[in-house]
Amino acid sequence: MELQIQKGLYYSLVISRNFVTEGDTGTSTPSPTPNDETQKYSSENVEPSLSPPDQSDKFLSGAVATRCMRLMNHLIDHFTPILFTPATTPHMACTDVFADKWMTLVIQPSLDCDGVYKPLETLQKMAEIDWAKEGLCIACVEEKKAEWKLEQERVWKNMDKWLGLPGNC
Repeated sequence: MELQIQKGLYYSLVISRNFVTEGDTGTSTPSPTPNDETQKYSSENVEPSLSPPDQSDKFLSGAVATRCMRLMNHLIDHFTPILFTPATTPHMACTDVFADKWMTLVIQPSLDCDGVYKPLETLQKMAEIDWAKEGLCIACVEEKKAEWKLEQERVWKNMDKWLGLPGNC
């Protein structure tokens, strides 16, 4: 059970926009979002209660930071081909729907919210799309939901190896 908690903590650190390593100044994050550039803190126009917290207690040690970066790289390497390849189905009409809608319904929203390194959340969002409303038959919708759930489980299982947790190196 402790290893599951460790995996959850590492995954949470990786998908956080705010983790910084010992060598960072605290002004950059591994994956900046468009809002990071627009949110400037200034003592002239921001109340003190809204200023950023002291970052000194949020630094990750070298070993933890290395594991986080390695995990992020593995997540991206594993998930990128899945994310950027429209799903296929046994029915050509349903495959055509994926081809037509994949960019607007899956890829662009994932890029907008850093979903490329958040496979568990992105796969869940993919499953929550009303694909039947978009034109997929019920059989293909259910098949894809089951496939994406299995992929979530595969990512979670692979994290043991990617993190180098005991017994999975």
